[in-house]
Amino acid sequence: MLKSGRTPPEVYTQMWQTLSRGEIWRGELCNKKKNGDLYYEQAVIAPVTDDNGAITHYVALKEDITERKRSEEALRETQERYRLIAENTSDTIWLYDLVAERFTYFSPSVTKLRGFTVEEVLGKKLTDSMTPAS
Repeated sequence: MLKSGRTPPEVYTQMWQTLSRGEIWRGELCNKKKNGDLYYEQAVIAPVTDDNGAITHYVALKEDITERKRSEEALRETQERYRLIAENTSDTIWLYDLVAERFTYFSPSVTKLRGFTVEEVLGKKLTDSMTPAS
């Protein structure tokens, strides 16, 4: 395991401060394999003490979460593309929760096309009046 340079130094500082107090540390690290590939791991590290309470070793439980991190990043990118499309189109895009019977999203173009603000529509039912406020 080699440091990748992607985990902020503050994370390591906080990790060692926690461990030196004899406490368990939990967190995520981005490390580098010997071949140079990056990988992400979720880690739980605990100090092991002797009979006098002195820390002698550390034990770690780690899980490779590289695929999860890649999926999260792909989802963020997709959400950002959707947001850019929805906020820049001249068409009205809206989402309606059929269970709650409420609007959950309206694109900003609703103001120009329908004459009311997004805030006036969000949370309302389809049957509620959707005309400009008087």
